[in-house]
Amino acid sequence: VVNVYTVQRRDVPVRVEVAGTVVPLQSVEVRAQLSSTVREVVVKEGQALKRGDLLFTLDDRNERANVEKARAQLLRDRTTLADLERQFKRAQELRGQNFIAQSALDSAQTQFEAQQALLKSDEAALQAAEVALSNTVIRAPQAGRAGLVNVNPGSLVQPSGAALLTINQIDPIGVSFSVPEAQLGGLLAAAGITAPAASGLAPKVGAASTAGAGKPAELAVLLTSGGERRRGEPAPSLAGRLTFVDNAVDTTSGTIRAKGTVPNAQQ
Repeated sequence: VVNVYTVQRRDVPVRVEVAGTVVPLQSVEVRAQLSSTVREVVVKEGQALKRGDLLFTLDDRNERANVEKARAQLLRDRTTLADLERQFKRAQELRGQNFIAQSALDSAQTQFEAQQALLKSDEAALQAAEVALSNTVIRAPQAGRAGLVNVNPGSLVQPSGAALLTINQIDPIGVSFSVPEAQLGGLLAAAGITAPAASGLAPKVGAASTAGAGKPAELAVLLTSGGERRRGEPAPSLAGRLTFVDNAVDTTSGTIRAKGTVPNAQQ
């Protein structure tokens, strides 16, 4: 029996299978920016967070007092500035009539300009006090899932202390892996980082690209778990894209690090 097939010429994917590690795409340690006590813990452990969600509130009595003090100082110096401005204008009129010496006019001008500078300093001090007050309300700096909460209401927190909470972004999620150095030339060429002629591989190798003619292909990353969900069924997998290739080869292992980004809507 002879089987006959029609020869076809087409692009075929090139796969490189390696062991990798799933890592958060972004991980942020939430810390206090001032020394205070925790008033309320709003976040729940394992909670899905959006950027700007309220996490903690701290005791703000001292910061509020500092803001009121800075406002009062600004109001007092602003009143003094208005008085010095009137005195300076009066000195200009008297100097025009030769009733006072030039030195008296210069002194009035110096006091007026010095008070203007002091007023700007007061405005900056008020802004600093308001920033310190805003730090008593801690919100999520990014979207993600909350980890273990390390403080309780009444706990003393300070900038040099431990993190209050860690937020990991897991949708999309990252995957970190190392590729053998023998695959480096083809990997870079397929990603469009180096010329295809250097490795003998076309830019479309290993990728189903939607880019137009002359544009580099987008390399696909397929994340597959090591086990099976059920007997007879294949292990679940997630498809993503290659986002990073390191700029140096690890000479001890002969590999180069790479990362991919994989959508993870089901967590």
